Amino acid sequence: MAVSEIRVPLASGAPWIAAAKRVSGMAAALYRDWNNRRQFRRLRDRSDWELADIGLTREDVRLAWHHRLDVEPTAHLNVVVSRRDTLAATPEAKAAATR
Repeated sequence: MAVSEIRVPLASGAPWIAAAKRVSGMAAALYRDWNNRRQFRRLRDRSDWELADIGLTREDVRLAWHHRLDVEPTAHLNVVVSRRDTLAATPEAKAAATR
């Protein structure tokens, strides 16, 4: 029997499809992370005024860049801005701002 005559039944192709989806998902995630880091580097070139306009400081950008590689820097910055907005919305912060 020749190798070309051996037919292995694929269990409806499900394992192969699932594996292909996992590989393509991992490739998409790697590309997304690479692209986000590339875009993030542009933040370092912004002026302090431009960073303040979007709710960030130079220190926020520096700290986010030096996080572990498995932590997406843009996601970290979103958390920083959200926390800052939440703190600014507290009654104590509003009272301090009006003084």
